[in-house]
Amino acid sequence: MDKLIIHACEPRMWYVEGFLLPSLRAQGIEPEICLDEGLGCLQTTMNCFKECGDAWHIQDDVVICEDFAERIREKPDVITCGFVYVGYGPDVGMMGRVNIRDAWYSFPCIYIPGEYAAGCAEWFETVGQYDPRFEGFARLKTNDDGMFREYMLAKHPEAEAVNLNPCLVDHIDTLIGGSHISKWKTPRSATYWYDDTPNRKLHEWLKEISKP
Repeated sequence: MDKLIIHACEPRMWYVEGFLLPSLRAQGIEPEICLDEGLGCLQTTMNCFKECGDAWHIQDDVVICEDFAERIREKPDVITCGFVYVGYGPDVGMMGRVNIRDAWYSFPCIYIPGEYAAGCAEWFETVGQYDPRFEGFARLKTNDDGMFREYMLAKHPEAEAVNLNPCLVDHIDTLIGGSHISKWKTPRSATYWYDDTPNRKLHEWLKEISKP
């Protein structure tokens, strides 16, 4: 099984340590943590990409499916999107193996071969962060998944990816608090089919720890 990296910020480590890490370890996964220490998720991710190699990347605001470890055990050969959002557009609704233009890219859960990660980090340092089209990314220190998408479209437009259905994770930002940058709660994402059992366990856990 390839390494798994949690991209985390300090305000959400209470959730990572209390629920996400135990959930992963219960399935035999010992993840690495890439902690944003004030740089913003964009620069932090690019620093991680330089040497991470082949890896699954998940964010600190997900809940994993009950067969997560089993489903990621086989090494993918292309970018693999384990979280696919309903409503993005007609192309991303395509499941299975697709051209990179039809991949969802979102970083709640994605497998990235090391050659693409390292290439993206180098491209960001030499081109991406200076391109006026992406000025907003750099100013807000965010949209690491958007920058990765721009890199793939610029340098590897014929690459393939896999959109998984059912999804490997659900995105639960709205349940545990706002983003590191904006502090506001985003609407809960509508994923393609996902087993809701882990969400029910999460709700029970959140209710328990909120008791006085």
